[in-house]
Amino acid sequence: MSLLTPTESVTARIAADAGALACHLRNAIGLANRITGHALDLPTPELNEWLNARPLEQRFAEFSSHGETGDALNEAADASEVATGAADGSLGRVDTRSVADKLLDQGRTLEVIDGAFVAAEIPEAEPTE
Repeated sequence: MSLLTPTESVTARIAADAGALACHLRNAIGLANRITGHALDLPTPELNEWLNARPLEQRFAEFSSHGETGDALNEAADASEVATGAADGSLGRVDTRSVADKLLDQGRTLEVIDGAFVAAEIPEAEPTE
């Protein structure tokens, strides 16, 4: 004797697959954020070397692609949380802010000067007496 009716069994399979999909989304979101960290966690000299190892257009295209992928994953996470009744943000979100904004959080700036990326440390403010 089955504990579930045929319709309950279908609902249980849907719920199980929706939960599995949510786990995959959570992992994809984590990977997308980790991808950014591989470069942005570099010390400034190595970051500049990495940024300028490819043409500007290619790096900008990579930044754009990451943002588009992040937006899509974030939309899918929103939908998954609604569908499964999970709490808002429980799957995490891809940080789709600009590279410059992310570097500001690290106390660094990013500019394009004479066709090259230039990341630099923001000098600490002198203490005022």
